[in-house]
Amino acid sequence: MEKLRKAGLLILTRIPNMGIVGVSQTRGIYDVKNLRPLSFPSVSQVTVYGKCKKDENFPDTILREAKEELGEKASDIILPKKWREKFNAQTVYSYSSVDLEIEIIAIFIEDHTFLQEIRAEPSSGEIRLIFQRQLSSIRQLGESDKSVGMLHFPRTKLGMTMDTYTAFLQAFEIFGK
Repeated sequence: MEKLRKAGLLILTRIPNMGIVGVSQTRGIYDVKNLRPLSFPSVSQVTVYGKCKKDENFPDTILREAKEELGEKASDIILPKKWREKFNAQTVYSYSSVDLEIEIIAIFIEDHTFLQEIRAEPSSGEIRLIFQRQLSSIRQLGESDKSVGMLHFPRTKLGMTMDTYTAFLQAFEIFGK
């Protein structure tokens, strides 16, 4: 069996009169392309997250997923040439086992106006801004929550899988000052 590989990007930005926020993508409920329910519905995840294709490395996956999930124009602003160096990219979550490998990278973009260019795809839930102070009240989810996610909770309650939660904690530790 081939190892499942996933890559993610978490963007933090500073919004005037609000402070530093993490940009989260809330998972949708239904995959309109494949006509099936999505796993972990209504759960907050990092800004961009997805499975690596067969011969894809983590940065290539992030670029492809950004175009798919945020739109072409937003991804061109967020991920220009040499984006890792420009935005001081930091690995905030890394996991490897026999059958799974995950890497999540965080960047800080000072100019928050890129948010205007995000065009989420139909299966995406929404883009939400997460404050560091919210992390203490996040509901952490596991495999048993895969089919129901956050569907039975009010919209004001946030839930994250362990990898996303850890990535947010680490990213705020690095860029949140």
